[in-house]
Amino acid sequence: MHMLLPILEMLLCGEDNDLRSNGGKSMAKIIKLMADDDVMTHAVPCIMRLVHRDWFTARASASSLLHIAYPRVNDETKTEMFNSFITLCKDETPLVRRVAADNVVHWSEWASTIEMQNELIAILKICIVDEQDSIRIQAVSIGIKIANIIPDEMKIAEIFPALTDIAGDVSWRVRWSFAHKLADVVSVYIHVARAQLPTIVNNLLNDVEAEVRIAAATYITAICKNLERNVILETILPTLEKLSTDSSDGVRATVASR
Repeated sequence: MHMLLPILEMLLCGEDNDLRSNGGKSMAKIIKLMADDDVMTHAVPCIMRLVHRDWFTARASASSLLHIAYPRVNDETKTEMFNSFITLCKDETPLVRRVAADNVVHWSEWASTIEMQNELIAILKICIVDEQDSIRIQAVSIGIKIANIIPDEMKIAEIFPALTDIAGDVSWRVRWSFAHKLADVVSVYIHVARAQLPTIVNNLLNDVEAEVRIAAATYITAICKNLERNVILETILPTLEKLSTDSSDGVRATVASR
């Protein structure tokens, strides 16, 4: 199987997105079928060559493959691969950073140490301030995923403030994406940020963009399942009553269906 890797390596450097995507899927399947020794001998050198290539498409491809080989290698190589991934998250090319951000959630599966968890939190914070809104969008999923593997005190001290920043992002697309994950955010953080969550929900329900209000209202039933009755009556319900006369027919229709 390892004889196929050099062929795929060439394809993973190409400019065509579909070509690289399919090449990456093929290489991932091959790596999963290889023996551990062959992963170390053949797959890892191939991926690391992609990491260090000058052409950004190769580095983007490597961003989606590092976590595939990671659990199959020795500790020293694991450290090298994870450090390489951190570097790709800070790459100068937006495409590389975007692909890396897409794959951060996979690394949470292996983050068994405080050091690695802290590194993932650092990556989350990098994504939140990235100039590309397509990368900031990924931060919501990253924050939810990391929250499932860290202690409550780290959730409230490190991640929840970061997610609050995303909820108020200047880009409506980022706020819209956050609203679509709002039920998951409430479910994960209800025990550590009970007092702050209703404010975030209300802010998104009152967003200046109708698309964001629709997204938040879409999940209001699931959200309210995790909120206390008095909070719903005093905070959420008045907002929903206001939205029932919203200028957007899409908002009114969404509220009516909930």
